Amino acid sequence: MEYLFVLAGGFALLFLIILISNKGKRTDHWVLALLLLLIIISSYYVFLLYHKDGEYYKPYFSELNYAIPLLYGVLLWFYSRSLLIRDFKFKRIDLLHFIPFLLFLGYVFYMMTNNEVETEHKMGYPLIKLIINPIYIFLTLNFLNRFTKKLQDKYSYDLQEHHYWLSWVAYGGLGLWIVACLGNVFNYLNEGHSNLLGDYFLVGFLALFLFTLAYVGFNRTKIFQAVQEDTQISMEEEGPQPVENNVDVDEYKELYGRLLQTMDSEKPYLDSQLSLHKLATSSKIPAGKLSMIINSHANQNFYDFINTYRVTLIKERLRSEDMELYSILGIAEECGFNSKASFNRVFKKMEGKTPTQYLKSLP
Repeated sequence: MEYLFVLAGGFALLFLIILISNKGKRTDHWVLALLLLLIIISSYYVFLLYHKDGEYYKPYFSELNYAIPLLYGVLLWFYSRSLLIRDFKFKRIDLLHFIPFLLFLGYVFYMMTNNEVETEHKMGYPLIKLIINPIYIFLTLNFLNRFTKKLQDKYSYDLQEHHYWLSWVAYGGLGLWIVACLGNVFNYLNEGHSNLLGDYFLVGFLALFLFTLAYVGFNRTKIFQAVQEDTQISMEEEGPQPVENNVDVDEYKELYGRLLQTMDSEKPYLDSQLSLHKLATSSKIPAGKLSMIINSHANQNFYDFINTYRVTLIKERLRSEDMELYSILGIAEECGFNSKASFNRVFKKMEGKTPTQYLKSLP
């Protein structure tokens, strides 16, 4: 079963080569490259360890590999921020995130230099690694959730390619942590085994995950191409937005009426690339006020507000059109949806049934 370590390292190496050979590398590319490099180093070390039936030890290299897992969650966190934040830059305070890694690395060096080599196999996955990594994984997932909400306040269409990719990375990391926990329990209960299946489970899952990640990255996204600014937010946009004081209720009511008139007369929602900025221009309402009006008067974000109009029009078309001459997807595209996936998801969310189910329910 040692081939699993080679397989995991091999996938990571191929991924790394393709990544660093790409032109126009960004900060997120370099962070991901470092993460893959650490996976390669760890896979090689564990292969040597199990090839020697757990008796392999090399000064500095062994200590480093015990501490490397503490970097996975931290690098995932920095990768998510550098990928999604337009003006992301590393700051000195960010170095604080690496303190647990340095402290544990120092602890391992101390143990090794004080003739504790015979107990090194017991430190393969200490409790600190099982605590720190999930903290950063959940921080990443929370950041993704906030990022999605930001997009839905600005765009009426899906601009979530980076979100889709990062979701795979983050949830895969969560899966690896769960397998690591189970493997650690298994190793503890089977301490007498030389080749512990718990570690094989983890590396086997890692190999499968890297293969899947490569497929998703290169076939389902354009994650390694030049980033579009529309798929990112700025640091200023990341925090909570200021709320206007002394809001003129009558003014906002008048502006909301103007917005509804614009939606009915100009039908801007038919534009599959409609954004808050575009609607602000056509309705002659400042973007900041327009967002507040939609949130307060329609009780929706911009994404749901626009797609409500699209779904309403689609339902009218489905009731009136000869469906033998038209496809549901074709009607959805004419009504402003830019993808089948987003159309199906939004329609089911708003109607409680898929478009096909809705069509069958019509008299």
